[in-house]
Amino acid sequence: MNQIIVAIDSDGSPTPPSLDSVTNALDERFAHLEAMSVIVTGQAHEEFCNWSDEIQGDYLWAIYERVKELRALWGYQQKLLATHQQNVA
Repeated sequence: MNQIIVAIDSDGSPTPPSLDSVTNALDERFAHLEAMSVIVTGQAHEEFCNWSDEIQGDYLWAIYERVKELRALWGYQQKLLATHQQNVA
């Protein structure tokens, strides 16, 4: 299950992530996904095809899990944006 990581204040209480931190997390994870996809679609594709079926499957599963994580983060970012827009208005 994907979770949003929260920061811990000095008093030990959880603090929800900021819009900036969620946006940064999205940028980082999109960069990871892009790099992972190069292995299966780019110049390294031939090497990927030489991996065992089990390793190929595990690698593709990792890409799928990253996509699910991105969807969850994007949804959370949209909620934060809506809240921010309501507070500004």
